[in-house]
Amino acid sequence: MKKGDLKGAFVLSAPLTGDPVVHQSMTRMTFAGIGVLVLVLIGFAGFSRYYIDKPLTKAIGTIHAAVDETSSASAEIANSSSHLADGAAQQAAALEQTSASLEQMSGTSDKNARSLHHVAALTNDARAAAETGAEDIHLMSQAMDEIQTASDNIAKIVHSIDEIAFQTNILALNAAVEAARAGEAGAGFAVVADEVRNLAKRSADAARETAALIESSTARSQRGVSISNRVAESLQQIARKVSTVDDLLKEVTGASQKQKQGVQQINLAMGDIDRITQSNAAAAEETASAATEMHAQMDALMESVALLERLTGARQVAEKASATAPVHQPSLAG
Repeated sequence: MKKGDLKGAFVLSAPLTGDPVVHQSMTRMTFAGIGVLVLVLIGFAGFSRYYIDKPLTKAIGTIHAAVDETSSASAEIANSSSHLADGAAQQAAALEQTSASLEQMSGTSDKNARSLHHVAALTNDARAAAETGAEDIHLMSQAMDEIQTASDNIAKIVHSIDEIAFQTNILALNAAVEAARAGEAGAGFAVVADEVRNLAKRSADAARETAALIESSTARSQRGVSISNRVAESLQQIARKVSTVDDLLKEVTGASQKQKQGVQQINLAMGDIDRITQSNAAAAEETASAATEMHAQMDALMESVALLERLTGARQVAEKASATAPVHQPSLAG
């Protein structure tokens, strides 16, 4: 054991608190600890303010503004969708009325087509009758021409008979003269000559009457031929006009058929438009319902944001951020 070493234990029986030095030391340590704690709290508060509260407050303000805008947008979407659904319903009703009108127009076109077909059939019958009448008139004109030719031949024959009667009368006169010269011997021959002369006279009279009748019949036949020719020409004009009317009826029938096809195509297009309109109306109603539900969810989110603002004390910042953003709250249409 060296000089100066201590061995054993020391027992301090006197309390240290009674020592003024110790008491001062403990007091200084206590204040120092409190100071350190205050500094730590101040540092934590500053850290929390700059690194937690400010970003959180900014985030809450941004969320508040976004929620306001989303709520406003959802309300506008719901309102627009409701108006769109109403417009689609009105458009569907108008399309139904238009379809009914087109159906009625199609029925009228069918009726017109049937009427035109019936008129075309009657026109064809009239044209056939006119053509047949013209042919009959032509045949009658030919027959009357043949009658005229026969009358001319008969007139020639009658003229020959008249000439024969004239010659016979001359011969009878000559025979009467010769019988008078013969005296009593020629008396009988004179009687015969006189009878022959009378017969020749009657033949000449009959020939002249026949010629007059033939001439009258010929004149009437000529008038009949002229009238027949005019009737035939009129019938031919009627046939041509009926043919023109038939062509026009065919054009009208074709146009009516095209109109019917166009109405049918319009009906098909209107059916497609009606289905699309019904689908748009259903989609608009679903969109309005979804927008209303989203608006309700935004209200719930706003309540959560307000609670968070109260917890963080960021109400003023959020209100300032909300005031800078344009917010519209349109009423929701049923």
